[in-house]
Amino acid sequence: MALSGPGVLDALVERSGLTPTDAGYLRGQFEFPDEATMLRGQRSTLLAVLAERAVGEEAVTEAILSAYAPYPRHPAGTGSRSSGATSRPPHRGC
Repeated sequence: MALSGPGVLDALVERSGLTPTDAGYLRGQFEFPDEATMLRGQRSTLLAVLAERAVGEEAVTEAILSAYAPYPRHPAGTGSRSSGATSRPPHRGC
């Protein structure tokens, strides 16, 4: 992806006139009411669309389900899931 190279997003932030003051990692929580919604959301990303073109919908669906397998479903039987993710935004405190 065009903005994912080292320093690319940082340079864009600086060119926009913002002054970086800090950088770090953020933890996010993703919650889905059911498995179908989770799959629809995760399969809507550009990377998932490109992966489906390369290896097919079934393989991508299996990969997503496998990635979410360690995260609990709650409440029991509803199919809802939550998971956490950590990401590094370009700058915090601009």
